[in-house]
Amino acid sequence: MDTIEQHLDAGSPVGSLVWTSLMYACAKGDVALVDDCLNANNSLHDKGITKFNYTALHVAVKFDQKDFVKKLLAQGAVIDAIDEMGFTSLHFAAALGLTNMVELLLQANAKQLPSKTGIFPHECALEAGHIAIAERLQPHIEPVKENLVHKWLKMLGFNEYIALFDGAGYDDLEFIRQEGLSREDLKAIGVEKHGHILKLSRLYQIAMILGEKDEEKSSEEEDSEPSNDESDSEEESEEEE
Repeated sequence: MDTIEQHLDAGSPVGSLVWTSLMYACAKGDVALVDDCLNANNSLHDKGITKFNYTALHVAVKFDQKDFVKKLLAQGAVIDAIDEMGFTSLHFAAALGLTNMVELLLQANAKQLPSKTGIFPHECALEAGHIAIAERLQPHIEPVKENLVHKWLKMLGFNEYIALFDGAGYDDLEFIRQEGLSREDLKAIGVEKHGHILKLSRLYQIAMILGEKDEEKSSEEEDSEPSNDESDSEEESEEEE
């Protein structure tokens, strides 16, 4: 752990910015330090204090450290985690022209998601002149089907977490209400801001969304039931026969 502490702010481009030890190790290709960090459960989901809120996975991809990317994913790193601009690791790999990294991320089920300004990874590749990668990525664009979890997050103003919840398998709002969301769950999903963690862990306004669902269901059931007049008419017809 002493070695980890010594490297806590190493590699930061500006003194006021702080990389985690795991970020530093991934950037430098330090296998021993990466293993030490992961064995100590150190900073897998921690974004440190970086200008664009990168994760360790972003850094490993940026420095084309494929073996480290595999290690991070095996330890539970969120493959579709976003930075401050909404860019995923797949955006990075596409923009940098890292063909093998793109393939690795796709094989690990990375989704081609838009950034906060609507930019897809294949567009990053195209703009940077990596035509083959752009063509490889285009078939992987999938239409996003909105569910109640999306609706809840949008109501809270947390649109940036929709892809993260989807990627972590949280697509059932009733399940979330029953099981809850712990701080550890939210950290693993990729939620870092304290205020957001508090609001989500308290399931703020979740009952309102599920209440709307129940009302819609009741309305559908009422529509499907025959009216009293229709029932009486059917009974009269049967008697006449």
